[in-house]
Amino acid sequence: MKLPIGQIEKSANIIKLQEVLKRRKLLFFLMLFSVFLVIGLMEMFFSDYTKPLHANSITAPVAYVFTGTKTGTAFLSGPSTLLTARHVIDDIALGDELDITFMKADIKTDTKARLIWKDNSNPLEAVTDFAVLRIINPSDLPEDMPIMTLGNSDDINIGDKVKAIGYPAGLFSVTEGRISNTILEESEGELDLIQLDCNIFPGNSGGPIILSETEEVIGLAESGLIGKFQGINFASKINLLKEKLEADGIDIFK
Repeated sequence: MKLPIGQIEKSANIIKLQEVLKRRKLLFFLMLFSVFLVIGLMEMFFSDYTKPLHANSITAPVAYVFTGTKTGTAFLSGPSTLLTARHVIDDIALGDELDITFMKADIKTDTKARLIWKDNSNPLEAVTDFAVLRIINPSDLPEDMPIMTLGNSDDINIGDKVKAIGYPAGLFSVTEGRISNTILEESEGELDLIQLDCNIFPGNSGGPIILSETEEVIGLAESGLIGKFQGINFASKINLLKEKLEADGIDIFK
């Protein structure tokens, strides 16, 4: 039986409409698949930049230092190299050994390090207070031991959030605060030190001061005021250490 002309045209329009809908549905699913594909590729490409750092990456490489008469803090800048403050190891001669303990490594690690370099600036005048240690037996450390990343202290700003990591009284500690000043201005001139409002105590000396956002070391804990001015603390700048070590040919990344 033949259909009337009107019904034939109607049926043809329905078929065309169905074909259009099929094409649009197919196009929609292709676009949806493409979106998920692009997201997946972006996650793969940027994963190293976006994944949060495990806390172990900033706590494990920080070590407790015991010289026999003094205690302090040091941290790994390379697989076998430690940075600390000179005043922590003042009673140690170049080449002498001292005890180092990594308390926050996956396995608590006791080892020994040798003093290979210390700042020769006048302690009463200098704003640099640095020393470098080297692990005597690097095999004592875990194979996956992380190291600290050194940042750029020229880029810091007042108000930046920072963390101080160390061993006050031999107890592991992480405190957080902000940079209060990037250059200390005194009546007699300027001091190229970082002023902090995060807590540091005796034993924190030599420990890393890291930017909370990037977890890069921008300074080493130095000292703090006491009494009614307690809470005002100071750190030396990592760029000053880099400059001194480069001039003396010391590799702190080995």
